[in-house]
Amino acid sequence: GNAGSKSMAALNNAVRHATDGFIGILDMFGFEEPRPAQLEHLCINLCAETMQHFYNTHIFKSSVESCREEGIICDTEVDYVDNVPCIDLISSLRTGLLSMLDAECSVR
Repeated sequence: GNAGSKSMAALNNAVRHATDGFIGILDMFGFEEPRPAQLEHLCINLCAETMQHFYNTHIFKSSVESCREEGIICDTEVDYVDNVPCIDLISSLRTGLLSMLDAECSVR
C-alpha cells in the first residue's frame, strides 16, 4: 500500500546515505538485555509475537465464537492488542525487515 511505499522509500534513502551498516530497532520490551540485540534476538521476538497472535486468535477469539455458536451466553469480552502490524513489520514478504535485510545482503 501507500504506507508501505513511503516507508520503503524512507528506508532506501537512509540506506543510500548509511556508511556503517547499522540498523537500529527499538525493542520496547527488550530492556532486560543491556547489550545491543543481534539478529537472533529479532528472530526470537518474531517467534514470540507470532505465538502470541496464534494464542490470541485461537484461544480468545475462537473460544468466544464457539460459545456463541452453541448458544452459550458469554458475558466476558477479552480485549487484547492486535500484534499483526508488529509481525508484518518484521516478516512481510516485500516490505518486512527480514525481506529488506535479505535483499540488501544479496546486493552487497
